[in-house]
Amino acid sequence: MAQKTRSLTTSEFSKLTGIPVSTVGKLIREGKIKAKKASGKWRIAESQVKASTVKKITQVRQPKPAMTLDSDAKKTAAKTSRPSQEKKIKAVAAQKQADPLKNSEPSAKAYSIAEFSQLTYLTDFGVEDFLKKGRLKGMRDRAGNWRVFADNLKNPGIRHLIR
Repeated sequence: MAQKTRSLTTSEFSKLTGIPVSTVGKLIREGKIKAKKASGKWRIAESQVKASTVKKITQVRQPKPAMTLDSDAKKTAAKTSRPSQEKKIKAVAAQKQADPLKNSEPSAKAYSIAEFSQLTYLTDFGVEDFLKKGRLKGMRDRAGNWRVFADNLKNPGIRHLIR
């Protein structure tokens, strides 16, 4: 008797592989993942999790480093061969990343979410969502409230939303 293989939905397949659901659908349409439609939904054989295409995609999707040095710090680190100097540079970069308002120039202006939403056609929820997705640059203050940098108003992707 033939053994029945388990089939997965696109969301189940996505959770198993770490590939976004939209990408799974695209791969199915391109024929890179074999799937069948049943009752209007894609069903993917569990064996496709080990397919070569899936392996290639999951290998490419490596997590980004938590901290990157700015270009000046990289140049300085490259010039010096002493490990202690590199540690100092990384410590300064980490400190800047931890509290940008403290280390920034006094002219750098930041708005609260409510203030920024009044300047633009975005709602408070929209501003917070843009911050979380990285479309707006900002940081959280010591109280945990978001501060939106004024430089965002010069961004072409946001400039059209100014009131």
